[in-house]
Amino acid sequence: MTEDAKLKQAMNKINDAISWIKQLNCIVLNSINTELNPDDGSVLLYLQTPNNLIVPSLLLNVQAYDYLLEQDDASNGEGIIISWAGSFMDATVPKERTGLDPEQLLQDMDYLYNVWYKLTKQSEAINDYYQDTADLSAEKIKAELQQILTTSGVFDADVLAETKTQLAGMPFAYLWGIYQEVQRSTDDSKTAGQLLYHLVVEVPHDSYLFKPDPDFSLLANVADQAAATGADSNSMGEPIERVEAEKLAEKLRQAGDLLVENNLIPAGALDVEYDETQHDVIVYLQSPNDVMIFRNDILGTKTAAMIEQENTEQCAAHLAISFILNFARDLQDTAGQISEQDWDGYCADLDYLYRIILGFSASIPDVDNYLSSTNDRTLVDLRQKLISYIQASDSEDKTDLIGIINQLGYGYLYTLMAYIDSIGADQNANAIADFLGHALVYLPTQDIASGFNPDKNFSVLAENNPHDTWQNGSIVLDNGQGDTSGIVADLYAKLQAAVEKLEQRCDFVPGSINVQYSAKQGLAGILFQTPSRIISPSFAWNAQSAAQLSDLEPEQMETQLGLDYVFGAFGEALDNLAAGIRNNQDKLDQVSMEQINTDLAYNFERITKLSQTYADLDPALKEMMGQDYDERKLRDYLTTAMQVDDNDAAYQVDGLLVRATYTQLFALYRLMHDCKLLEPKATTIFDLLKNQVENPIKFDVVDDVDLFDNDHDDE
Repeated sequence: MTEDAKLKQAMNKINDAISWIKQLNCIVLNSINTELNPDDGSVLLYLQTPNNLIVPSLLLNVQAYDYLLEQDDASNGEGIIISWAGSFMDATVPKERTGLDPEQLLQDMDYLYNVWYKLTKQSEAINDYYQDTADLSAEKIKAELQQILTTSGVFDADVLAETKTQLAGMPFAYLWGIYQEVQRSTDDSKTAGQLLYHLVVEVPHDSYLFKPDPDFSLLANVADQAAATGADSNSMGEPIERVEAEKLAEKLRQAGDLLVENNLIPAGALDVEYDETQHDVIVYLQSPNDVMIFRNDILGTKTAAMIEQENTEQCAAHLAISFILNFARDLQDTAGQISEQDWDGYCADLDYLYRIILGFSASIPDVDNYLSSTNDRTLVDLRQKLISYIQASDSEDKTDLIGIINQLGYGYLYTLMAYIDSIGADQNANAIADFLGHALVYLPTQDIASGFNPDKNFSVLAENNPHDTWQNGSIVLDNGQGDTSGIVADLYAKLQAAVEKLEQRCDFVPGSINVQYSAKQGLAGILFQTPSRIISPSFAWNAQSAAQLSDLEPEQMETQLGLDYVFGAFGEALDNLAAGIRNNQDKLDQVSMEQINTDLAYNFERITKLSQTYADLDPALKEMMGQDYDERKLRDYLTTAMQVDDNDAAYQVDGLLVRATYTQLFALYRLMHDCKLLEPKATTIFDLLKNQVENPIKFDVVDDVDLFDNDHDDE
């Protein structure tokens, strides 16, 4: 047998093993890969992790091929997986972790142990192998682990009983793995206990989602290569020239024809154009009124080459996924930006596009698989969230609507949620239920081409494009299209009055809540300032959203602003801050961290005051968050995750957490669990929750912040 033939047969067996492991649903989709080393003909089998700091890999060389080819088909797959699984332990030894980002490292380690747990839970072969090779029995390991937990002195009897129950049901290979991890990671009994609890109770039952890097390589350092050669780091490649563009356009049109044949898009809806100036191939989908047109720019030769290698079915799936992602993005971009004269056309376009997405989600498996594996929200999360809106409404069809939600796939539910997010999830539950009823009951019964007649002369590149709402892929409103009804101007006056009361009642630094009005845009906006002059995300009201607030009583308006602060300004600021810290870990000095901590403390003071002042705020926030942020779940996490750095503080925190309001628990959970901006130390939780603020935080507000770039001088 030639070496090429041997490699081909060995790769077939490796691919069979990979297919087998994918079926176990214990890894993120597309995260397990093989890579051929052309120098020696060896193959690397490896698993990507959230940050790719630790990547377990298995080297399969010529000697390994001989062994694989000798084995029967029933055993070689498991043999590969056993060998690859063992690389987890090799890749994660302490010496491999030096100098790595601690937060990213923790994510990678947690992901690997989660995979290890799921893998060993389903593979008897792995457990058998480790039982045969380990020098300790399962019972001995369990006893050793329980002793480590007890010796740590961190956990009470209930927690120890819980961990004992968890350990009893764990597969041998996972027990062996976590025992090794604790033994090699620390000599401190307290730290060992906390690590063990984390690996036994928290990690196995977590879920991890990330988007694998399609360009990741273990054999080449792409960045170093680019620096050495002076090559352009643009992963898209060189601009596409006309000849390449024609070939690519033909492939895309074939994919479009397939979508038409399968009754997933109307005939004539999809077209491809080439932009000579930008060297872009543009594929786009018309809608009945062309208020929302979705396009994908194929930006370079590398992307073109990838699509060229796809078969027609894969290319069609590629297009479907792209349109769904663009749809969700553009919903956010166009929120509140549709003029009154375009509103009916916009709604008709939404109906048409939702029918198309429903078909994509139901008929193309790769669509739901890809979207679910690359988004933070799971299918269960989406269903629970949408169902919570239905349950909170007065709808008489709750049972029917919930039944439909539980039958639909990820892609359609994902885009329904995207629309709700775009209009604001704090909308009246009945209004959201009406939208869902329309999308779940009415739209699926309509023909895919209902209301659609493609414009044969339409071009996204034509200077005389008759559809003037199209420009660079987004809805464009000129300054003359703002609200002229006066409702936003009226709301502006009410907002100013509410802000003054809010500042007084909740001890905001005077002037730190800024409300502005633009007559040109017909918008009112609000922003919040913090001590380090980080401007929290702003809110804007147009005629549509203003109408929903116009009838509120003064105190109801204040409550609404409080919700905007807790859920929006505070919540979004946390996410942005966490991302900024992750991206600039090495650049943040002590002064910067002190400013961040001061900001967080100030925000929490305000949140506590808001919760104590407005009786409707807690119930409203609880309803908005639903089961994802169940009150008991928040309190249980804070109780079990608390690090006892001071016994007195820990004792007091137990009582404070019982008495804490829902809003306080929500804020603590977001700070410590979701964004990991603060460690759940007893002293930290105590400082935030204690009722008496000894020295209220003050700061100088920025007076010259302009939300509307000086276009509101005509107020």
